[in-house]
Amino acid sequence: MVDRVRASCVLCALFLLVVMRPSGLAAAEIPGQVSSVEEQGRVLIAVSGDLLPVAGDRVEVYVEIPGVGPASVGTGKIITGVDGRIVAVIDKTSGKLKPAQLVTIISPKPQKRPGQKVPILIGQTALAAKAVIVKSGLEAKVLIGVEPPPGVKPLTVYLQDPAPGGVWLLEEQ
Repeated sequence: MVDRVRASCVLCALFLLVVMRPSGLAAAEIPGQVSSVEEQGRVLIAVSGDLLPVAGDRVEVYVEIPGVGPASVGTGKIITGVDGRIVAVIDKTSGKLKPAQLVTIISPKPQKRPGQKVPILIGQTALAAKAVIVKSGLEAKVLIGVEPPPGVKPLTVYLQDPAPGGVWLLEEQ
């Protein structure tokens, strides 16, 4: 009986290592705004969130009519999203395209904006650290390792890779 208790205490004292990598993001509706209208139905789109569209994603340009709601101006697809410059070709229009019109991009596989800060996890419990990682759009892999240094609580993060506060650079997919 004593050996079983001792073995389970040793298991509790093992440290927690959290490995982070970009997760396969779920489909998303990315809001934006037309920043300029170019030739041949091309529009430059600005988005401010953490998600970016990829080439081929569908776009709807619309205006918001008070008391009525959204009214479509046109639809098309993203042709490039390089360096934050999002360009779409609008192939079907029901009105004139203008800067400041609203945009919704339907992205089955959105990308995280590059250069995202890695959350600081050291000192957090395994459960809390995993929740922060998932909320940041990263994937958590929890590994039980060796005994932690003296003074570290069981199942608490005391090491992480990438480093806390560092920049997570995304690879091309």
